[in-house]
Amino acid sequence: MTAPRPRLIEALSKEFRARFTERSPSTTSLRTQWGKLRGWIVWADEVCQTLSLDTAVETLQAYSQHLVRQWRAGKLRAATVHQYIQPPLHFIAAAIHQPAYQIKLTLSLPRLRRSGLTTEAAGDAELKRYCANLHVVIDALTANGLCTAIRAHEVIRLWNSKGQRVDAELPAPYGSYGAAIDPLAANLKMINLRIVAELHRFIAITGVNLSVARALTVGQHATNAPIWKARAGRHIRPRVGTVYSRRLDQHIQFLEACVPGGITTDTPMFPAITTNTNGGRALEAAARTGTLTWRIKQCSDESIKGFRTWFDASDAPAFGARTLRRAKAEWLLRRYGGDSLHVSRDLGNTPQVAMSHYGGKGNLHWATLEWSRHWATEQHSALAPGNCASPGHREPIAADTAGGGCNEAACLGCVHYRGEDSMDYIHRLLSYQHVLRWRVATNTASERPIALIDAIVTDYLTRHPEQQTNVDRMRERIGTEPHPLFATIIRLEEF
Repeated sequence: MTAPRPRLIEALSKEFRARFTERSPSTTSLRTQWGKLRGWIVWADEVCQTLSLDTAVETLQAYSQHLVRQWRAGKLRAATVHQYIQPPLHFIAAAIHQPAYQIKLTLSLPRLRRSGLTTEAAGDAELKRYCANLHVVIDALTANGLCTAIRAHEVIRLWNSKGQRVDAELPAPYGSYGAAIDPLAANLKMINLRIVAELHRFIAITGVNLSVARALTVGQHATNAPIWKARAGRHIRPRVGTVYSRRLDQHIQFLEACVPGGITTDTPMFPAITTNTNGGRALEAAARTGTLTWRIKQCSDESIKGFRTWFDASDAPAFGARTLRRAKAEWLLRRYGGDSLHVSRDLGNTPQVAMSHYGGKGNLHWATLEWSRHWATEQHSALAPGNCASPGHREPIAADTAGGGCNEAACLGCVHYRGEDSMDYIHRLLSYQHVLRWRVATNTASERPIALIDAIVTDYLTRHPEQQTNVDRMRERIGTEPHPLFATIIRLEEF
């Protein structure tokens, strides 16, 4: 091991500990991030790449090219390439004190056709079909039917991804190998299926995290007691409407009938019911001999995976808790007109987190409303900071500047443009310049306003030389501390 390598590993480890100590992630998230960071290091060793602080970016570029080759060969999906590259990218950027977006621009990454790095954006129609299917599953699997008879080869009608009704066969019951057994044991797979369906409906309606829904107990729901949200570091109360509250009361009645031994105030609201066997013939034998024991715990990843597998096999759309929570957040943003304070109250986040995670990260619904209002105003080219003395009448300063009407960046090169004599104006200009730098690779016309902004800032410093240090510091931190007016669009560009 060469001398520079320990310095790189030490820097990465320090950033890893600092980031995850601050955010208090789950064990699964910790393993995932560390595994992808380690994957880059292992690959570099296999191909004899030198690892050090000086060569980290170069090695990451080669790693991205390797992943792209895997993608072109059909071995990886485009989203998977981004998933593998994100952790080492951000850790390296922090270790060498360089903005992540600057490094990302040098990487070979496949273009994502839909928004989001880890998941595809779900359409409204698909989400509505999924929620409709949840209602169908819950209404079809009643306590009376599951506790009194073995329900074999039953079929229900679900909506598929094309908007058509299709037949979906419910999971086969246990006990089909020989003598009949207790219906509660035989229908165990259907009981767990119904519980997970109610869990997803609860998340879709309340917008809580999966971890919060898992931790909710029957007693907490009955007394409306607060639930501890570990990531936020505080207690929250899921907001349940009057109509859905009656549905939850029916769910509790279902648990009272279908949970072996009954329920208590400490029983999870959405439990996973398991046994001391692996199912199949072993469960049937244990049920017939009286050695079957029951275990009640929080809804597990295995139960959720089995639920989605059944949906996929039925050719019906299936979505995870994160997609359902985002859909709820987008609905809240539309309802409250983008008021992050109201949205954060319902989601259990701070206003800053609610806006950064759900309001400014590719939120198509809210962005459409904002841009529609923006371009409907008289001064519709006002994305560039400053003011216009004659909106809609563009007169380029330079003779060699291309003509045309007002557009997003045309203000800066127009006779009617009026700047401001303030540091806040300079902060807005530099933030806007930061946005334009993202577009230079695909639109060389962005180079013109970038140069104009440099000229404006230089002129400002000529008249205010005492602000030179503040402007230099502002340039260095513009990627992480942009002007609030540009913070959302910069985050959107990064993703």
